[in-house]
Amino acid sequence: DLAPVMMFIESDPAARPAAVIVATAEVILRCDLVAHPPAELDGAATLLADAIGDAIGKGAVPPSIVRVRRADLAEALREPLLALGVPVVTSAAELVHLDEFLTGLRRQMTSIERDAGAMSNPATWAAWGFDSPTLATILDSAAAFHAAVPWRGLTDSDVIRIDSRDNTTTWYACVLGSAGEAFGLALYDNVEELAELLEGRNEDDAFARHTGAVVSLTFGPRSDLTPEMRKELAKTKRYDAGSQAWPSMWTLNTIGGGLSRAQVSDLVAALDAIPRFADWLFEHAEEVVEGGLVHVDAATGYTLSLMDIGLASPRLWEVPEYLALALPQGDDADARARHDPDSLEPTMQQDLDRLARYVAAERAERAPAKRVQDDEMAISLFVNIVNGEFGIPLRAFSERDLRIFLYDIFPRKVMRAGDLARTLRASLRRFFAWMEANERLSYPWASAVLRDRQAFDERIRRFPGGGFRDEDVAKWMRELYDDLDDRLMTPETEFEGVGEWGREMGFEEARLFAQLEREWMSWRDGFIRKGITWWEDLTDALVERQRKWERTPQQALGRKSPSAVVKRERSTATDP
Repeated sequence: DLAPVMMFIESDPAARPAAVIVATAEVILRCDLVAHPPAELDGAATLLADAIGDAIGKGAVPPSIVRVRRADLAEALREPLLALGVPVVTSAAELVHLDEFLTGLRRQMTSIERDAGAMSNPATWAAWGFDSPTLATILDSAAAFHAAVPWRGLTDSDVIRIDSRDNTTTWYACVLGSAGEAFGLALYDNVEELAELLEGRNEDDAFARHTGAVVSLTFGPRSDLTPEMRKELAKTKRYDAGSQAWPSMWTLNTIGGGLSRAQVSDLVAALDAIPRFADWLFEHAEEVVEGGLVHVDAATGYTLSLMDIGLASPRLWEVPEYLALALPQGDDADARARHDPDSLEPTMQQDLDRLARYVAAERAERAPAKRVQDDEMAISLFVNIVNGEFGIPLRAFSERDLRIFLYDIFPRKVMRAGDLARTLRASLRRFFAWMEANERLSYPWASAVLRDRQAFDERIRRFPGGGFRDEDVAKWMRELYDDLDDRLMTPETEFEGVGEWGREMGFEEARLFAQLEREWMSWRDGFIRKGITWWEDLTDALVERQRKWERTPQQALGRKSPSAVVKRERSTATDP
């Protein structure tokens, strides 16, 4: 991990400290504080690869998989880590053991009890590491922005979408100052998280649960700044002592807690273009109402548009930028394992035995009795539903299965279990962590899903009530299954030689579709391990593989293909 650590180093106010941490599931192999971490992706990848290589060089066994926080960093690390003997690099929003250590480290070094997230707020502008021309450009653009007073025409809740000239980056901007308290500009790369902040739904946790990048540049009197920053800015001769335009900046969830060259360009363009956009909105108010809110800024080439994000039900999940592994791992994992829930196979009992061993271990560790009781109840329900009702044993349990259980099955089938809803995610996190340590079975993707409290609570809150076929319930379900489609976790609906997989499936078709769902997830992880992670490329590979499966004869089907079997079943079906 390369996470900013918000602290103040008295001996070096020009530092922008971050921690470089290499950890296993149980041991912190190394933790180095870096005073001036890189802000560019390639620099961060080099720093982490060197740290991992050093750990291996000192005797650590090369890992079979390395997980980092960011998807783009995982991509950048694949080649250098492959050279070190690491075959798989993937991303995970939550890295439980490392997160616990990092939280403790941050609190110890800052004396801040409450986690503020990966925030970077150095004591000087020099700490950002900009060269002199870049810093001068930022400060000049900031001064011009303040002089234009755009908060006179824009409120704190007006959200401006800003697309770069080449459409490679998108930010969502808020101009601060209409309330007369804080003045400045804040850029967010996640509009759903911004909507939470504006609606007050994330007020208690502030930015602690925020996963997207934030860049905030604010203005205030000289007294608001650190002594070092006052001296630093005074030397530029841009500010007098009574000015209210002394700038400072903080970031959240950026690489090394800094700003890359691309992010600097976007910040400067936003500072330059937003005042002109505010003037354009005022001058073309009637045209805006009738013709839209999109404006291309001639000077920067950036496109600005005023958004309406005051939606009662914003989209819960972003479309993934790239796709990651989603199957169970470990010696006991078997992604294709599935059984008929009505059969007498011992799978269910095997998983209940896992639960019994976990409960016994909790009691041996003298865990609180209430927690043990809650865990046993929640995990028993979980095992009975996914295994007993759907025939999915824990050794085959995938991210797709977890999302369906949390966001569809649980809200629909256990709606009255309020207490259980409050403990379910924590119980599953503990159970999964125990299985990874003791049962040769792990779900590296599960922690991030289980920590998404907002999505879980929102799915329960939004459930309209009613039966499976009710229109409102179907719409509610569609939100989840559209997201699974975005993640390429559901097979292609087109069926080779048949038309489409049916809504009302016969016995053979339903059995084959269940087989296809497991095969699809296995193919998906197989292609991702080969480096195919972009949506379009992975879609093409998966659809081609599905077509081959549909037309290939199977011994279990009497040497007939799935396509032939379903065509025969449909042709012999009779109306009831």
